[in-house]
Amino acid sequence: MTGGTAVTCSGSVMSGLCPQPLPAGHRCRPATAADAGSLHRMVVACERALHGRALTDADRVAAELAPPGAQSAATVVVLDPAGGPAGWAWVRGRRARVEVHPGQLGCRGAPVSSAGVWPAGT
Repeated sequence: MTGGTAVTCSGSVMSGLCPQPLPAGHRCRPATAADAGSLHRMVVACERALHGRALTDADRVAAELAPPGAQSAATVVVLDPAGGPAGWAWVRGRRARVEVHPGQLGCRGAPVSSAGVWPAGT
């Protein structure tokens, strides 16, 4: 995503991972281990929409939020107006993962741009 706010997490700076502007009522912050359950439910919703079944278990999501050893990961979660995850991402070295809740794709009927950011005013 481009044009976003820099987010610092685990000593890494994720410039541009927090899309701006966000849709009304949405907010962005670093993801933490406490988010593992809600992020897993969102990942399951994404996988069911894409593959018809869940492929990722809760332990994998928790592991991605707390990588072992010296591997630090920069993370971000976008929360919807109700406080649930609308999307999340992590970057570790040259690896990354991005998930967007299927109910948030094209947020309120507006298409998501090719840069992965929500259009202004949506």
